Amino acid sequence: MIWSYWNTRQLQTAIDDIDDELYHNLVEMLPPLRGDSFDPTEIDNRNNLVKILQSFAPSDYFSKRENLKNCLDNLPPAILKKFVRGLNPLGFQISKGSHLEMTEEISSIRWSNRVFSDFFLEFFKLPSHFRPPDKRKTPSFVDINPISDTNPPLIAKPFKNLIDYQTQVYIDSMEKLEVPRSRFIIQMPTGSGKTRTSMEVISSFLKNADEGAIVFWLAHSSELCEQAFQCFIEVWQYMSNKPLKAVRCWGSHPEPVLYDKSMFIVGGFQKIHSILRKDESAFEQISNRVGLIVIDEAHKAVAPTYKHVIMKLKSNNTNVIGLTATPGRVEIEETVEMSEFFFESKVNIRTQTGTSEIDMLKSRKVLARIDYIPIISPLELELTGSQKRSLENTFDFPKGFLNTVASSNIRNIEIMRKLLLSCSEGRKILFFSCSVKHSKFIMSLLIYFGIKAAHVDGSTSKERREQVIEEFKHGEVQVLCNYGVLTTGFDAPNTDEVFISRPTNSVVLYSQMIGRGLRGTTIGGTEKCRICDVKDNIVGFGDQVRVYHWFEDFWDN
Repeated sequence: MIWSYWNTRQLQTAIDDIDDELYHNLVEMLPPLRGDSFDPTEIDNRNNLVKILQSFAPSDYFSKRENLKNCLDNLPPAILKKFVRGLNPLGFQISKGSHLEMTEEISSIRWSNRVFSDFFLEFFKLPSHFRPPDKRKTPSFVDINPISDTNPPLIAKPFKNLIDYQTQVYIDSMEKLEVPRSRFIIQMPTGSGKTRTSMEVISSFLKNADEGAIVFWLAHSSELCEQAFQCFIEVWQYMSNKPLKAVRCWGSHPEPVLYDKSMFIVGGFQKIHSILRKDESAFEQISNRVGLIVIDEAHKAVAPTYKHVIMKLKSNNTNVIGLTATPGRVEIEETVEMSEFFFESKVNIRTQTGTSEIDMLKSRKVLARIDYIPIISPLELELTGSQKRSLENTFDFPKGFLNTVASSNIRNIEIMRKLLLSCSEGRKILFFSCSVKHSKFIMSLLIYFGIKAAHVDGSTSKERREQVIEEFKHGEVQVLCNYGVLTTGFDAPNTDEVFISRPTNSVVLYSQMIGRGLRGTTIGGTEKCRICDVKDNIVGFGDQVRVYHWFEDFWDN
């Protein structure tokens, strides 16, 4: 271990440099988590400080030259020379000078050099989360042409035909789209293939539309935008009858440019709204060709800013579809205004026996049997005025509030107790955190307790994310912690517990998180899964409005 050669003072200083509250947090959390086995001298033990540093050092720790050099400077001469002997055959000709000269040469090598960093991690037996990410720039558009012998699929996944109930929703939707300027809601429960079915509706619409037609998909987060983008490519590449340009318009991607060919544009609500604030006429030329707008969370459509975006994107001939995953027993029309906006029209799964959609999907094992375990948080929280306004505008709790929740040691103790118990039962757990920092903290605590855990977030490279997911699928990682990236487009059939630690007021986000455990054996999921959910007492926004009540029909207990 690279830090094994440091003295106690050096270790304590390094831990404080990582987070000046880390030591205090561990002092508060370890005794109740260890219980009767806690040794009061444990936390200050030198070997334990090494363990803390290994567990909690950030993934980019060695990318900072001063940290790398400091570690090398403290190596015994014999260990440093052995390390150099291993480096040189790899193409790094380190001169065998003084200890200082060798550490200077080695620390001048960029950590992003994967040959170097991979050897470093292997030599010093360090966890893979220190591995440097592969830097990738996501293109703002992708040209999709019909598949041929010379034009292979962009995404190497076989085409999956719709299941019968999905086909019924597809047929009903296409019939409604035959009516000019139609508006309606597609309602399909989480786990039943709402996005996949919608993409087939969109693809058929584009196939039948004139050359140059545009479909605009609107979502409220970058993760949902990317999932929609990828799902469309998977479907359109097999159904296409014409060249098409798929365009990203969220985050740092630029304002879309109008092309002659047909287009599928995925837009983030906040991005489009920001563009329109600067120039109300920004989408005038595009809107003239928009034949269909799809809104990923139907109830957002009537919020003032979102409604403004929709009205600026549509023309007199635009159809509008709203998507929702709320269960059949809950009225989709949350307000009269929303019902009127979608012309009081809805497409949903029709069952032959008169049973509910949920019961039918469970009987066919499309949905897994769910053991729902609520964990009551000891916190009482109240939103500030600005946080309430943010909740009203964005339909979810602001990041500042989530950071406050994540920093509670009392709350994290309850989370860890449940995680450690589930780990002792051998469960494979997907953990949804309150923030990136919270995800990394829980991962580090699990590593400290000897659990194989990993973390991914929006900044994790595609290659690193795929590697971690593969490790999770094959049991090399028991707990996969994440913030915001595994709500969609993630398939790990052996996941048998989904742990939701973040409060949310978004029906779509909640449905996407529990959706990782809802998929039954018919569609490659599990027969039974556990959903653990931390229920916080948020004054003014308590149980009466928490979205998990919308999903009670899914639970089997």
